Amino acid sequence: MESARGQRRRRCAARAVPWSALLFAACPPIDPPIETPPLLADGAVCASDSQCESGRCLVRETGNLCSRGCDDSTGCQNGMLCGLVEADGAGAAVKMCLPPLAGGRAAGEVCATDDDCAAGLCHEFLCVELCGRCPAGEQCALARLERGGVETEICQWAVDRDSIDLGSLETPEAGSREIAFEVPAGVASFTVVLVDDDGLRVAATSLVAPDGTTLLDEYDAEIDLNPGFSWPGAVAVVVPASDAPGARPQAGEYRLRAGTFESATWDHLEPVAGAIEHASVVFKPIGEDGGLLDLNLHFATASGLHVADAPTSVYLTQALDRLRAYWQGQGGLRVAEVEYRELPPEHAVVETGDEARDMFARYSEPGPHGTSVNVYLVDVSFSGGVTGGIPGPPGWFNTSASGLAVDLRGSGNETGIMLAHELGHYLGLYHTTDTGSRHDPISDTPECETGTPADQCPDFGNLMFLLTPLRDDLVLTPGQVRVARGSALLYQALRPRACADTPAVLDATERGFATGDSAPAADIASGGCGGASAPEQMVLFRLLDPSATALHLRAVGRDFAPAVYVRQGECGSGAAEVACQSGDPGTEIALEVTPAAAGAYFIVVDGRDGAGGVFTLDVEVVR
Repeated sequence: MESARGQRRRRCAARAVPWSALLFAACPPIDPPIETPPLLADGAVCASDSQCESGRCLVRETGNLCSRGCDDSTGCQNGMLCGLVEADGAGAAVKMCLPPLAGGRAAGEVCATDDDCAAGLCHEFLCVELCGRCPAGEQCALARLERGGVETEICQWAVDRDSIDLGSLETPEAGSREIAFEVPAGVASFTVVLVDDDGLRVAATSLVAPDGTTLLDEYDAEIDLNPGFSWPGAVAVVVPASDAPGARPQAGEYRLRAGTFESATWDHLEPVAGAIEHASVVFKPIGEDGGLLDLNLHFATASGLHVADAPTSVYLTQALDRLRAYWQGQGGLRVAEVEYRELPPEHAVVETGDEARDMFARYSEPGPHGTSVNVYLVDVSFSGGVTGGIPGPPGWFNTSASGLAVDLRGSGNETGIMLAHELGHYLGLYHTTDTGSRHDPISDTPECETGTPADQCPDFGNLMFLLTPLRDDLVLTPGQVRVARGSALLYQALRPRACADTPAVLDATERGFATGDSAPAADIASGGCGGASAPEQMVLFRLLDPSATALHLRAVGRDFAPAVYVRQGECGSGAAEVACQSGDPGTEIALEVTPAAAGAYFIVVDGRDGAGGVFTLDVEVVR
């Protein structure tokens, strides 16, 4: 049996203790290990960088804490948000993860100061977030923030049309296979776009709705409920193209067939085997009825027009004023951005449709919001104008359908009338009466019998009459306006997070203009002049100019009696109501907010008599 001394020797040997130490009764003592405290997580109180898991102890007046650099809030931990902190005394700032401010508002909500926002960033009366990665409907853009005048990228609103890619389709002479696609709920309209890179004529040959309704069928003798169109190289079909109840978009599975056809044959479709290389569906949501329209105006210097002088050109001013008189005055949409482009001299005169289509494919551009209509003001020797399809393909450029050409007339006013007519086609409108007694699919447009002299036709005074009279008193019907306002080419800024009580808020800040349809909305609010038991649309207007003295508002309910009221700073029932006015259908009502301090204003377009409908709203800033 091992002695106690032997056991002690063995234990000491295992610890590599010198033999001389065995003279002592026990092994010499060992210093206890030094325990290193665990590193602190982001957000913990710290005194030095070495204490933090991130290696950074952020020094702040309100208390030091562990933090880390970030591009956006997805790179932060423990509920922290990506914000800005001063890096030096000169005001330079860096992005760091910070704890949210107590009671702060989320990105997208209205604010008055940085302290209102969870991330401590208020820009033009909206809480914003740094980017990185932006949510759907926003994109990174440079902005100068109020916090120390720092210039950095933040997530800002952008046109973001939901769409689906259907891929490519083989098109034997019998036509493509049936393609199914889903239309989600909450869609006001959708547009099918088909593009053939080989220049064959393209058409949707059939489209069937989820309930089994056949919207179009190119091979039967029936009049289509929602007609399509054919065009060499590219084509678009919008639903609804009519005001028929059966053509309204349904949530569910649609079934589509398409084909390619001989491009030189115009009076009928002659099938040709080929392929449609690109097929897609573009959606426009309910609540964004109507909106803003951007234009790219192209012309050759041989026409006497020059890009440098275009903004002040009397001729172009007359043309745009006439266009606005029809489509803003009657159609309830506003021309927003207008940009000018110079064409090569060889395009000053366009003698054939092939030349026009080649011009569309070569020079069309998306514009500032990716939705611009490309307009070519040229000498069109074979027609008053030519449009790349009914409708034009939204969001597609450099195709044979990407634009419309208008013949330069003797006056800007006459050119503006032709431009308004061709734009109607590009937004989805057919001629009220066409060759072969073909009529558009809209119920309230008059029709002309075959053999009737043009000036005696009941639709002679309609903007979309085949032989457009160059008159200033042409009209659009409510049905035509409804179809055109559903175009995905029109856009408005949607602020879904600005007001917690309302899912979709239209932002009228940029243009002082909003238009929409309140009928499908919910009944949440009411004002001092009405609105109980009626749906309403919320409009946000952010007054950015501190020198402004008043706001003048004009509103029209086209098919309902509106009650319009203004709340300052907040959208809820507890907010201060600073103006309220109701009126009759089709009659302009006026409101004034005075004095008007810089800040956020929620304008509620409600219904006086329990109903909602189509409206337009203009906001004028008085200085």
